[in-house]
Amino acid sequence: MQYGIRSVSMDDVCRHLGISKKTLYEEVTTKRDLVRLVVEEHQKMEFTDMERIMSETEDALEAMVNIGQYIIQLVRSIKPSVIYDLQKYYGGIFSEFSLAHTNKIHDSLITNMNKGIEQGYYRSEIDVEVIARLYAGKVQLIMNDDVFPSQEFKQEHVVRQHLFYHMHGILTKKGIDKLYNENILNKKLEA
Repeated sequence: MQYGIRSVSMDDVCRHLGISKKTLYEEVTTKRDLVRLVVEEHQKMEFTDMERIMSETEDALEAMVNIGQYIIQLVRSIKPSVIYDLQKYYGGIFSEFSLAHTNKIHDSLITNMNKGIEQGYYRSEIDVEVIARLYAGKVQLIMNDDVFPSQEFKQEHVVRQHLFYHMHGILTKKGIDKLYNENILNKKLEA
């Protein structure tokens, strides 16, 4: 996550772990295997964190903002070269990761939006399935270096703008009042 995938060799991994290549190759047969394991582990951690965040509050609006804050922190910790390397050199792994990520986002949004509609924060006339798919699709665009080149756009900024755009599209007057009267969006996303 710090140096990118392509620039880190198996020798670098062995040196960092203080193990021999023989020991490393007892666990993985190729760098591709290692990349897959690291991506899977990272994804498990991310999904666990998202579930924890969603369950920590009964308030759908605050949960959505908390997830946005988490995603921004996550984006800050991953160099754009990691995503680029995954896309270019490990396309199959990236595709699997993206599909699982999209499905998780979709399912979490369905739950959150249904809860938010019940709580009166989100508009009842929205088609939850369509909005969840649109949101998940836009997340894929955010990670696409052709659409948002990392030299021109900070991913953190794009994620923040995406969340603002999404929230303003689904909020009721009650939701907007809570968002701005309590200033939760700016307080949490600026932290």
